[in-house]
Amino acid sequence: MTTGVARRDREAEAGFTLVEFLVTFAILAVVLGSVGTTLARRENRITPLMSAETLQSMLFRARSDAILKGRNTLFSLNAGAKQYVYPAGAQPIQLPDDQEIRMIAGSEFVSPDGSTYYLVFRPDGSSSGAEILLRNGAGTEARVEVNWLTGLPRMRVGTSQ
Repeated sequence: MTTGVARRDREAEAGFTLVEFLVTFAILAVVLGSVGTTLARRENRITPLMSAETLQSMLFRARSDAILKGRNTLFSLNAGAKQYVYPAGAQPIQLPDDQEIRMIAGSEFVSPDGSTYYLVFRPDGSSSGAEILLRNGAGTEARVEVNWLTGLPRMRVGTSQ
């Protein structure tokens, strides 16, 4: 008979009580609430790094299209309007107001009025080559370099001096 009483005591201790569940949920709610407010306070600004990643992706696409289609492709960038576009006729990608963009390219790849720069990707994988700098007001910058021989865009990140 004593074995039946001992077994019932062990069965009663095997689970959690309602109070234990409520305390656990209260602690979990406090932790999730503090994490949520921390994330909400974080600013959702587009950084030069984010802009450079998007730019690099478009440059890879332009290079791939040139190779796959077997003809030159043209990537254009308008520094004054802070936008770039690929393919021609597509919706331009606009940079945030707090960012500036500059492109260093050969003079033959600049429009006559000097507002638009062009980067040519060739079917053999090469390109006209360029260096594109993105910078915000805080001095954070990202640079995308497009090698003329391989046409591959490479990104560098840093802070301006």
